[in-house]
Amino acid sequence: MLYHPHCHMLVTSGGIKDDEWVDAKNEKYLFPVKVYSLVYRGMYIQELQKVRKKLKFSKKTKEYKNDANWEKLIKELYKKEFVTYIKEPYEEPKTVMDYFGRYAYRVAITESRIISYENGIVKFKYHDRKDGNKEKIEEISDEKFVERFVMHILPKGFRKIKAYGIFANAYREERIEKIKKVISKIRNRIIEFVRKEVFKKCCSKCGSEDIEIILIAHRYEVPT
Repeated sequence: MLYHPHCHMLVTSGGIKDDEWVDAKNEKYLFPVKVYSLVYRGMYIQELQKVRKKLKFSKKTKEYKNDANWEKLIKELYKKEFVTYIKEPYEEPKTVMDYFGRYAYRVAITESRIISYENGIVKFKYHDRKDGNKEKIEEISDEKFVERFVMHILPKGFRKIKAYGIFANAYREERIEKIKKVISKIRNRIIEFVRKEVFKKCCSKCGSEDIEIILIAHRYEVPT
């Protein structure tokens, strides 16, 4: 809706060590949210300082070519509150893919949200999160609409998606094979746990090994 620079990060709640999966120590979150906000702000401003000489200043930013104005800007940035919102880990792969697909591949606004365009006025639907996520309608000029749309086009040199760690492209094939082996080990442990513990409580008569039955293990503490 408005100018709102931000990024989304998808992080695994654990990692691979010596061909074994190691869970994050805290099941609820990986990072303390308030501390992470401060650290992220500090790192961001630190990197901004490093690239200052490479920056191109124009229009409203021309004043920051001046050293005194630049220092004033940095001080103001340190006073700004950097907001980090960290969600609890998703339990289902489908939920992860829905989230990822929503932000990775959709455009600024879908056609289904645009109601009409008449006499230079664009009418479209949006959800007001500050008002209970109610659906509302906004009318703006076509010039303003294009301006907002263009804000979602990344500047030259920026990439929409960047992968690190086990998702990085380097040695991807080798890493995927390792991940498959780790997942296979975990799956086998879950299946064994289900057979020994869950079947005794609720599936002892049918003895099914259907994957839907195996997923019941997610409601129990499965040893890793």
